[in-house]
Amino acid sequence: MTMYDFLSEKKKDAFNGKGILYHYTSIDTFQKLLADNGDFYCTDFRVLNDSSEMMMGMELALKYLSVVFTWSEMKCVWFRENYKMLVGGGGIVTPWVMSFSCERDSLNQWGMYTDRERGGVAVGFDISLVNSAIGRWPGCYSKAALTSEGEKGLDKKFELQLLPCLYAETDKDTINELFDMRLKPHADVFRRIGEASAAQEIPADDFTCAIISILEVSAIIKHEAFRNEKEVRLVLLPMTKSLADCELIGGKPRWKTYVCVTRKEGHGNPKREPLRGMIKEVLISPQGDPDMLWTTVRFLLDKYEMSWCTLEKSSLPYNGR
Repeated sequence: MTMYDFLSEKKKDAFNGKGILYHYTSIDTFQKLLADNGDFYCTDFRVLNDSSEMMMGMELALKYLSVVFTWSEMKCVWFRENYKMLVGGGGIVTPWVMSFSCERDSLNQWGMYTDRERGGVAVGFDISLVNSAIGRWPGCYSKAALTSEGEKGLDKKFELQLLPCLYAETDKDTINELFDMRLKPHADVFRRIGEASAAQEIPADDFTCAIISILEVSAIIKHEAFRNEKEVRLVLLPMTKSLADCELIGGKPRWKTYVCVTRKEGHGNPKREPLRGMIKEVLISPQGDPDMLWTTVRFLLDKYEMSWCTLEKSSLPYNGR
């Protein structure tokens, strides 16, 4: 069973009845999404609004490992520091995410993710079309990282998944079930790490495998304070078996990346999947000048011949102040 299938059953409330997920963003980003056509823009987790990103999942994983694989407190301390160095500071192994919400017209989302003066939009993506697009070529996407040195290819090194977020207290039972599902298949690796008397005895591939297994779950665990966002994430996860393979993106912080959703066409030639074809609805924010935003978005929808896409204004009496 995939993580998506498992969480779709456990977190049915994460997907609304219309089968649409909303990405709250600025009008400039919306225009870029349409113009780039095949690019999903994912953000380095270190600049997301939850300062406990990735670390909370790691702490919950250590509690799990202490119980299931009898890791000592000293081993947990060692793993925690190395995890923070590789996943946090140096960023050799770093997930990126694009955030959605099942909330169609959310006061909280408008306030946090759109500009108070200029307003913004909630872009409604069809869940089935997004899943279909990223599933046509599983584990083998055409991708690139945008770094200070320019683009660097990441072909076949990463995996893209659409997953609902889990909240530390509300979903603690589901989190433990997910640890069972993703960590127990690597039981031998976790036992070897737990039994090693010194860090030098732990093979690099074992440590990498452990980190990636924990990352799969940690990438969707959030602090309880963000529960009302009902977030669903497009997650870009490193799936390489060797940390050396990740060196191609360098150890420098990467504050923005983009991912091209692709499929095979003809003789294995990748062709971009039209992203704008997955957009079913656009909602205008209550902040800024809704009439001007309406005119701008209407122009963009006409320009890209998106006649199927509906356009509406928010019904909330909110001015952003």
